[in-house]
Amino acid sequence: GVQEQGCRALRSLTCNVDNQTEIAVEGGIEAVVAALRAHSSHAGVQEQRRPALFCLACNVDNQSKLTVEGGIAAVLKAMGAHASHAGVQEQGCRALRSLTCNVDNQTEIAVEGGIEAVVAALRAHSSHAGVQEQRRPALFCLACNVDNQSKLTVEGGIAAVLKAMGAHASHAGVQEQ
Repeated sequence: GVQEQGCRALRSLTCNVDNQTEIAVEGGIEAVVAALRAHSSHAGVQEQRRPALFCLACNVDNQSKLTVEGGIAAVLKAMGAHASHAGVQEQGCRALRSLTCNVDNQTEIAVEGGIEAVVAALRAHSSHAGVQEQRRPALFCLACNVDNQSKLTVEGGIAAVLKAMGAHASHAGVQEQ
């Protein structure tokens, strides 16, 4: 539909660094987060909107704005609603990874249940290399926050990473991450 294609178009436009700023100025962050909320049951919108969030979050100024506008909560809600959809989980982990570049977001993601969501994606999609590859950078960035390290251990993050490495021993991207 229109929302899915709009998110896809924004994703393409955000490849240009100047466009990341312009999209935010023109209300693109609010539009993407609104699409996430309004179409939380539509996996296609969720899968396309996350790459747009990922690219928007590559801009430091946009990282805080995405959090203020509810981007973290929207990503986590979609991951929960589409737990069995590997594409949604992969893009969710990718979006969270971008948002964790902001130190304040590392804490906020943990508070909102992001650690549990990433570990759950790892477990549910242990055979999906794309999910495994994207989830590791998200866990790595979350673990940069000392308070998050023990929570990652308690939630089974270490065991899930080791299991994924064993399951994807021949996949260089999974091993690297």
